[in-house]
Amino acid sequence: MRRSFIGSVLLFILFAVPAIIYAQTTASVNGTVTDPSDAVIPGATVVLSKASTGVRYEVKSDSAGSYHFASVPPGPGYSLEFSAPGFSPFKINDIYVNVANSRTQNAKLTVGISTVEVQVTDSSDVTLNTTDASIGNNFQVSKLQDLPVYDRSTPSVLFSLQPGITSSGATTGARTDQNNVTVDGLDVNDVSNGTFASITGNAPVDSIQEFRGTTGGFTADNGPGGGGQFQLITRSGSNQWHGNINEYHRDNSTTANNWFDANEGVPQPELVQNQFGGAVGGPILHDKLFFFFNFLDSRIAQQATVERTVPLPSLAAGTISYINNNTDCTDSSRQNTAANCISSLTPAQVQQIDPAHVGESPQILALFQNRYPAPNDLSHGDGVNTAGFRFNSPEPDNLTNYTGRVDYAFTPQIKFFGIGNVTRQNAVQSNGLQQFPGDPPSQQFVDRSYRYAAGMDWEISQSKFNQLTYGSTVQDFDDSRPSNVEGLYHVDFFNGFTPTLVDDPYSNPSGATSRHVIISQVNDNFTWTLGRHQLQLGGYFKWIHFMNSTTSGYDTYNIGLGGHLSGIPQLEPKNILPADSTASEDFDNAFVSSLGRLASTAGTFNYDVNGNALAQPSSSIRKWVDYQTQSYISDSWKITPQVTINAGLNYQFFTVPYESQGLETIQTTGFDQYFDARLKQSAAGISGNNAVPFITYVLGGKKNNGPGFYKSNLLDFAPHVAFAYTPGFDPSTVFNASASLVYDRTVINAILNQQIEYSYLFQQNVTNQNGNVNDPTGSVANDPRIASAPTVAAPPTPKAPFQPWVTNGVTNGLQGGQFNTTVDPNLKTPYSILLSFGMQHQFKGSTVLKVNYVGRLGRRLLAQGDAAQLIDFPDAASGQTMNQAMQNIEREVRAGMSEKNLPAEPWFEHQLASNFKSSGSTIYPNNTSAAVASNTNLVRVGDFGDFIQALSPYLQPNVGMSAQFGENTFFTNKGFSSYNGLLVTLQKNLSHGLQFDVNYTWSHSIDNTSEVANDGAGDGYGFICDLVHPRACRGNSDFDTTHYITSDVTYALPFGRGRSIGATLPRFADELIGGWSVSGIPSWHSGQAWSPLSNAFVAGFANDAPAIFNGDKNAIKRGIHKGEDGSPNVFADPTAAVNAFSGPLGLSIGSRNILRGPEFFNMDAGLAKTFAILPSRNINFKFRADAFNVLNHPNFDDLDYGSYSGQTTITATSNFGQLTATNGNPRVLQLSGRIEF
Repeated sequence: MRRSFIGSVLLFILFAVPAIIYAQTTASVNGTVTDPSDAVIPGATVVLSKASTGVRYEVKSDSAGSYHFASVPPGPGYSLEFSAPGFSPFKINDIYVNVANSRTQNAKLTVGISTVEVQVTDSSDVTLNTTDASIGNNFQVSKLQDLPVYDRSTPSVLFSLQPGITSSGATTGARTDQNNVTVDGLDVNDVSNGTFASITGNAPVDSIQEFRGTTGGFTADNGPGGGGQFQLITRSGSNQWHGNINEYHRDNSTTANNWFDANEGVPQPELVQNQFGGAVGGPILHDKLFFFFNFLDSRIAQQATVERTVPLPSLAAGTISYINNNTDCTDSSRQNTAANCISSLTPAQVQQIDPAHVGESPQILALFQNRYPAPNDLSHGDGVNTAGFRFNSPEPDNLTNYTGRVDYAFTPQIKFFGIGNVTRQNAVQSNGLQQFPGDPPSQQFVDRSYRYAAGMDWEISQSKFNQLTYGSTVQDFDDSRPSNVEGLYHVDFFNGFTPTLVDDPYSNPSGATSRHVIISQVNDNFTWTLGRHQLQLGGYFKWIHFMNSTTSGYDTYNIGLGGHLSGIPQLEPKNILPADSTASEDFDNAFVSSLGRLASTAGTFNYDVNGNALAQPSSSIRKWVDYQTQSYISDSWKITPQVTINAGLNYQFFTVPYESQGLETIQTTGFDQYFDARLKQSAAGISGNNAVPFITYVLGGKKNNGPGFYKSNLLDFAPHVAFAYTPGFDPSTVFNASASLVYDRTVINAILNQQIEYSYLFQQNVTNQNGNVNDPTGSVANDPRIASAPTVAAPPTPKAPFQPWVTNGVTNGLQGGQFNTTVDPNLKTPYSILLSFGMQHQFKGSTVLKVNYVGRLGRRLLAQGDAAQLIDFPDAASGQTMNQAMQNIEREVRAGMSEKNLPAEPWFEHQLASNFKSSGSTIYPNNTSAAVASNTNLVRVGDFGDFIQALSPYLQPNVGMSAQFGENTFFTNKGFSSYNGLLVTLQKNLSHGLQFDVNYTWSHSIDNTSEVANDGAGDGYGFICDLVHPRACRGNSDFDTTHYITSDVTYALPFGRGRSIGATLPRFADELIGGWSVSGIPSWHSGQAWSPLSNAFVAGFANDAPAIFNGDKNAIKRGIHKGEDGSPNVFADPTAAVNAFSGPLGLSIGSRNILRGPEFFNMDAGLAKTFAILPSRNINFKFRADAFNVLNHPNFDDLDYGSYSGQTTITATSNFGQLTATNGNPRVLQLSGRIEF
């Protein structure tokens, strides 16, 4: 019976309810009609009309005196007329109706017969919201033209001018990829990357009529995703001709230099930018057929600053330097600041120390000398063997955009519209800059996106309205890369756990992509006013086709440390700074890199649907299909003129994406099933290849009649309830509250990301790691070098069922450091519980204050966890656990004890083979000493994961870590969050030429991971810290920012004809002093949270653990300080700050995101002068000068995670806390001219 009932409900929602338009494209007008004694007037006639388009609506007030126009096209120029027997007609002119907003316009009728007429103009476009508890701001097209807008191709600056939203796009505690953006009801989100404020096909400022943002108090008809809801409406034509011709110009003469470039003497980047175009709208048939067209062309010839890590001249000459043990030398010593602390090895000495006695690689030295330029930034790099090279790289961007709209009034009740948008862009973006001067761009971006929509608005009766829309958004991107000068291989110096020695000599040829995404959708929204109830129901249906092509198949040669070699303690100079992981790692890496040692080789091989290998390099082409349905029903019930209850139910059903060609593989083992098996196996001390079930991949998806990645969720119902209350004693105040459940958008981003990289049956990634953890010296002598680099051999053609990294029942993935990413087949839709309570008050002078509390409880959030992570493992013979043994040796090594003097730890003595201590080139007194000697640096910093991985060839399978993979990432529902925020908005309606909005947010967001769906956790960052204890890294969210202030202001100066000063000036004088206006967008926020990392991968093989704070709080006080080398730093004394932390101890790690980055302040300002060309025709010329970052205030960017650069890593003292980039641009002055009519 229960199943039958649920099925009936689903059938009703999916088929009886039409498809909704969550991104509302209409507005509503409501209010109450009263007499002079404030008694309500039932049956009053209310007419809403707009002369410029011939629109006219008529309703009667109900028994409570209330009236409601449910679905009104947004825009200016409306009039309201009220009439009732025995009362004077009352008319209000020039009303502006904001999109996705409910305007309250009350009327008090007087006894009599003469008409009372009121001119509103723009002074009351912000009114009290008496119908629901939604939170957010509207922006009208006129305001867009009066504010300094940095990029005319998009109104993205307005996204951040909302309460509760951060600069990264996190909205009231929701992650960035949960925002929803629509243009004219069409989904224009970037479904692949989830980029904040991204609009497929662009939406040029001059093409936009309305912008609405909602950040809290969501209603049942809001769109998918639990983040901000942003609606944009394209301008339309009217009975009056209107338009403009414009030109916006910037060049070097109006632009300041970047702070870092100026500090290092790097010339100012070149810039010549012209954005120009025009728009026109008007009638084709008066009152019947209207059109609008906008053209934007942007030509930007500019440069961007690039910083690469390059060899110092000493290293390029074959001299390897290191930090010595002289007095006062520390691991932050550098050649340019403490020359007495730097010692060197000549090429002859290097050859002598080299166990193979070959010496430095001629190929590597040739790269250092001929490929890398000389450094010009000595504050970058380790300062011992490397430094920085800053240069300006071309970053051209050419964009053309066309936007058009046609509106046709078939009858007064039925109206049709059609909208189209086409984008053509060729650009070099920030990820495509040159590797070094003279190189081609490392990546070129081509955009050929477009969208179109057609719809019908039908006023069925005075109480019924329906809007139907069909359209498609087509995202067509191509990221091409230049041909690889290295051939079919690529050399890099990245080893995965120490700071990269130098940047790659050439840009990586792999990863060229193209993407073609078609989102077709049908939307419908039906509104029925029934007495005091306004009923809304509807839904949308989308079918999404996603084609992605990624070029791969190049072999990669990793040079330096890595593979099974983490250090070379026996080869280090005797006078190297003792017991210091930074000094040792930097020398060890530089030494073996100069030899040309191959840490590992890797290759990627693609196969077609029949299992045939494709020639290298090749492209993996995937074609995905996904269907999405959402529906809702809601009721806004005006119980009394003072109280409105809003309740509704939302339902979503998203299918599981599948690959339409059959190129789909999945694994069916649930995360909980797999991890629980590991927990039980580890607790019991059971080892062996079969101790844990193997992860097995099979063909999946509809094309293969196989299972999907997970099961569709059939019960994603989301209720909503809210109220708005206007107390009778104060009609200028409204109290409201809301509670709702919202589901996140589909996890298609995560699926597409991981499936393309880990399909196994159609793509094989092969990694061969070199080295012997128990014989570092022998590894250096015998490992292959770049001169004799082997070709990566293709593996056997895979067949289903396929068990990765398992050969004849023997696992080898952990030993080879193999990675895997998959989706938990038991995945559920993430959701949030949203709560809000607020107050609005309208002051005299057309000012509205809004104060709201917003709370969010995120549950079942998408989170990435490493199921192969460390789990404590007991030694049955002694009872000692792996964690206890690790803690003991870490304490001893950090105390300076020599590895040969380490006491035997029972766990290592029993778990490692009895002859392990004598299996290398050096004989040790016990297994413990032998294990530590080869991995001293790992032990010193507490790198538990890499230590066990290094020992894995000598341990039984599945001891401590899963033997099948080095990392086995699952997309799970293990994420959770909480958010509490106070959101305050003060809005000044236009009066006396002044209009402004000020938003202040005081908030705190907490979670256990902040990673978004489209980002694969990696580079040591983004995972759940410890899946055994999911709350271990519960802390400040990555985007948590305590204080946020954003604002915008426009002010028409009170000088000139018709103004308060000089109202009667002659026209020639008015041309001089009249028509001036100023505007600005000031913003400020406190620092964003960040974690000091330990460079120790504890629970996960690729999960950098937060450092443990146990020092002086004064040492980590935040500020902006200039170091000895001139580089800025958040710490006054980076060495003292490092010393305030320690690395992990065993499985114990530090707290996440306990520090704060730099504060941010920016001020964009504009000055405008309007000249009347033909006042009678309303033709004007407007000159503007806009200054972005007008104070040229350098805002330093947050510290960089995931680069192993040391900025956030306590093992790299010389770089810890160092600021290397600015957030935003230096001052840019833009001059523009517009002819408007």
